[in-house]
Amino acid sequence: MYHPGLGTDRQLAQIRYAEFLEEAAIERANRRAQAAHLKPAARRLVIAFAAAAPIVAWIVWMLVAG
Repeated sequence: MYHPGLGTDRQLAQIRYAEFLEEAAIERANRRAQAAHLKPAARRLVIAFAAAAPIVAWIVWMLVAG
C-alpha cells in the first residue's frame, strides 16, 4: 500500500506491521465468534442425551424384566 509523504523504510514497516496486527485481530475475533456458536449445539446434545436416558433405562428394564 502506498502512503504519500512517507519516505523512510521504517515508517513503511511500521504501517505494514500495524496492518498485520489489525488483520490478526480480525482473524482472532472471527475464530472466537465461530467457537462461541459451537457451544450451544454441544449443550443441546448433552441435554437431549440426559432427557433420553430415563426412556432408555425404562426400555432396558422392560426387556430384562419381560
